[in-house]
Amino acid sequence: PSTTPQTQVDIEVQNMAEHLEGQLLNLALPPSPLDEVEITARVKKYGQVMKLHVLSQPVDPIHLRRPDFDLEPVQLSSGNNLETLRLPPHVDQADIDHLLETFTKCKKAVTTIPDDVKEDDMVVAFPNLT
Repeated sequence: PSTTPQTQVDIEVQNMAEHLEGQLLNLALPPSPLDEVEITARVKKYGQVMKLHVLSQPVDPIHLRRPDFDLEPVQLSSGNNLETLRLPPHVDQADIDHLLETFTKCKKAVTTIPDDVKEDDMVVAFPNLT
């Protein structure tokens, strides 16, 4: 009498094993080619998913900052105006002229050390190169 329930359990286990083996993906088989209708449907579905989930997420403002000007205000944006984000930011010509003028002044201010300066008079002791 005890063998009957054991055989029933064995049959259920065997059925479950066969069912799970049927669910497995056989990677040894070559992939089946997709027809044009299925490719079009997948591309359309992928595009919809991208628009709904990825492009609707707000853009982190840190990515919208220019690396050379940290003082400009942060622009808040979402995925709806990607074309405007691709445009270069507006730079005022007066700012560029001011930067060039300051750079030119700094460049002209660089002078060489006169020959009559002694090593003791210098702030930093330079090593002897000879």
